[in-house]
Amino acid sequence: MQVTSPYWFQPEFQPVIRDKPITGTLGFMQNIPWPAPVTVGAIYSGDGALPDRRTVETSPFGEYFAVNNIVPSTGGVSLYNTNDPIFTYSRDNFVYRI
Repeated sequence: MQVTSPYWFQPEFQPVIRDKPITGTLGFMQNIPWPAPVTVGAIYSGDGALPDRRTVETSPFGEYFAVNNIVPSTGGVSLYNTNDPIFTYSRDNFVYRI
């Protein structure tokens, strides 16, 4: 708006109060992206398991887990198709306890 306009008014500026001071930084903050879902691997044959484990597994495929049960998204749309069979696979159906 122009200063000569009859509807112009003097804006009231307020100081900006921040949670953290910016001193000692480069003057900007960057959001760290949320970690992607993780798995034990595409093929897991039980390597590195405890010797007293009492289970038999008949499938070598791994499960995917979301970190803190949060799937990363952008704009409200998930970055991963959670309906994909690779993300709905569960090893519980192939593990037998003895």
